[in-house]
Amino acid sequence: MDREHVSPCGADAMQGIHRIMIRDRQIGIDRLDVLFDEVLKLEPLSDKEAIHHLMAGVKEYNYIPPSMGIEYESVIFSLYQKKKDQH
Repeated sequence: MDREHVSPCGADAMQGIHRIMIRDRQIGIDRLDVLFDEVLKLEPLSDKEAIHHLMAGVKEYNYIPPSMGIEYESVIFSLYQKKKDQH
């Protein structure tokens, strides 16, 4: 299936881009699901350690505006906790 024949969200998913909401805007985060799996392998971690690993990985492949770092951390950590609870 090529990107031309898939909805934008479907095409993003095929490329590993996960959509999150920050300040009522949809933001694409590259490799988030892969990163969640990598951090899950490091468990048990404190919340602070998990956030550190998550944000280091997110920043490796995505630009995070400095003024929005706390908001990104909050949303990404919340999603990570949901995945961890399902794991």
